[in-house]
Amino acid sequence: MIASARLGCVKNHTFAKCGVKDAGVYLAEPDLKKHLIWTTLHQVDKLARLDPATGVWTEHPLMFAETDVRRIDLDPTNPKRVWYSGVLSSRMGYIELLMTFWA
Repeated sequence: MIASARLGCVKNHTFAKCGVKDAGVYLAEPDLKKHLIWTTLHQVDKLARLDPATGVWTEHPLMFAETDVRRIDLDPTNPKRVWYSGVLSSRMGYIELLMTFWA
């Protein structure tokens, strides 16, 4: 455990890698309400979601090849929507999850 005056106590965890070799994990965004971690896979044009409780990764392919997705953000007005943007491609978009888990 690492103790910090600002953060309190924090446990360090290491999770299994995403299922795609050399996927280019670039940025992580925590979903504090659902206890999930979202990340970009910029070399394979996907977003991925990690459930830390189970260690299970879920991959979400993007609409276009060579999106070079680097940034993601959870939509504060729609909990089913995750926004992304690409650096070199100048593309921006979102994925909207239609599973009952998100209702």
